[in-house]
Amino acid sequence: AMATAPHVVSGTVRCNDQYNFHLENQAALCIPTDTGGMDIMATTQWQDTCIETVSQILGIPESRISVETQRLGGGFGGKIYYNAPVCGMAALAAYVTNRPVLMNLDLHTNMQSQGKRTHYVFEYQVGFDDDGRIIAIVATGYGDVGALLFNKGDEYTVGYIDNVYNIPNFKWTVQPVKTNKPVSTAVRAPGTAPAIYGMECMIDHVATYLKKDHLQVRKLNLMQDGDTTLAGVVLEHCLIKDVVAQLEAQVNIAQRLQAVSDFNKNNRWRKRGFHVMPNRYAMVWEGRFYTTSIYVNHGDGSVHICHGGVDMGQGINTKAIQCCAYKLGIPMDLITVKPTSTIVNTNSKYSAGSTTTGLVCLAILKCCEDLLERLAPSKAKLVNPSWREIIKQAYLDVVDLRAHYMPQIKDKYPSEHYSSWGACTAEVELDVLTGQYQITQVDYLNDTGTSLNPQLDIGQLEGGFIMGLGLFLTEGFKFDPMTGQLLTDGTWEYKPPLGKDLPINFNVKFMRNVPNPTGVLGSKIVGEAPVSTGACVLFALKRAVEAARAEQNNTDWFPFHAPATVESIQTACLNDLAQYTFGN
Repeated sequence: AMATAPHVVSGTVRCNDQYNFHLENQAALCIPTDTGGMDIMATTQWQDTCIETVSQILGIPESRISVETQRLGGGFGGKIYYNAPVCGMAALAAYVTNRPVLMNLDLHTNMQSQGKRTHYVFEYQVGFDDDGRIIAIVATGYGDVGALLFNKGDEYTVGYIDNVYNIPNFKWTVQPVKTNKPVSTAVRAPGTAPAIYGMECMIDHVATYLKKDHLQVRKLNLMQDGDTTLAGVVLEHCLIKDVVAQLEAQVNIAQRLQAVSDFNKNNRWRKRGFHVMPNRYAMVWEGRFYTTSIYVNHGDGSVHICHGGVDMGQGINTKAIQCCAYKLGIPMDLITVKPTSTIVNTNSKYSAGSTTTGLVCLAILKCCEDLLERLAPSKAKLVNPSWREIIKQAYLDVVDLRAHYMPQIKDKYPSEHYSSWGACTAEVELDVLTGQYQITQVDYLNDTGTSLNPQLDIGQLEGGFIMGLGLFLTEGFKFDPMTGQLLTDGTWEYKPPLGKDLPINFNVKFMRNVPNPTGVLGSKIVGEAPVSTGACVLFALKRAVEAARAEQNNTDWFPFHAPATVESIQTACLNDLAQYTFGN
């Protein structure tokens, strides 16, 4: 297929590491018990790994160890595995001294010892026709796994590398690369955000080569129902064309592009860029499970929930209470969520990938259905009873006022339960001489199904997008080339986005009247998808750099690696100005 393509381009781009910048570092409090066990309070996203680690180190059965997590001050994937050694060290010290031991890492130690997002280098060839329709892609992703071959360098990339584009012939290979760095770990949208960025770089190269409008080339290649993704998913309910069309009308893209063009004609040292980026994020449920229980107290009818998910700011407990109140028909203030504990929630999977909230809510709905079925005979004995009256009667009838459920989901495809669709526009203003810029406006339209809580979902979308800005623009690492030691281990050298990095105008909207037929109460989860869309701002900056280079008669394609820091942007602008006489 590549041999038949009228045009072929090739290139190399990279997407660097990123640190899980959780404000609360790794910590564990270990307290020996009088039975030779250990009670642990841990800042972990996966309690089972902590139990297994401590059990192996101390040589005691896992049944003697309990782990409790009330909530996390941020996780972003960094506390799935890397909290386990902290628990292990603290537990060993507690075991030897027979005293409680608290271990709380400082920021520098946390950044030095913890692995980062997998660093990818993408090499590609793209074949396409005169209009920009892609015929074939041959691409390789080199994944920096660190010192151990842990994730094989492939963090679900096959499910995301084609993003929203129908590529009829696609050969994708992942090559793991071992380096003398800590073992890479999951960071919000692991592998997926870099993969989507890699695909966007490829189609960006095509549009630049043909000197065609970038949005039109993307629209020409968009997926539709019936298309098959690289991962073998036959698409149903594909909304990407609807999302892009609605966003085009909503923000008047043609007028915005013309305004940017006029500004660039009238300004030599300041340039604006405008870009539109569509996005698809496949959600996977299979292999994720969280033990969930509901208990009703007979005295006042209040309810408490115990589930295997970990609240780390994503609002899982709020949505859990909402679903329980909705299904039981009781006020939310009657319901409490207890801290996650292995005493009642053992054998739960890690809380990650934006799947936990949906599956915990699903389990709660199932528990409520079980309870309501058991309460029905007691309710039938009463006339128009209140919830409290039903519970008191059920207690007298010796009804078990507990319910338990663990989801065991079998996805139709191994790499997808459903897809979430979105599109984003970004406009920036760039100082050509310094490389500094401002994000003047971002407009984001997202398919969230029927949102269970729009305020939480908008917060998740905005937060994920800003984390994407860090990945693609500001968070650059430096390592010692001989030892692999991290040289940028604090905020003096490592720069996550702060207040002045935010868009001046940030407009977020959800698609309306598009319930998800395979989601919980028609919903979709939004925590991971927006991270990749942070690349939209990188490409808007690239448009501004292209405008500056064009005035030096340079319209050639150039790689724009992530993160596109101020220094690299300045270099891209000024390379063509080396012989410019500023006195003139």
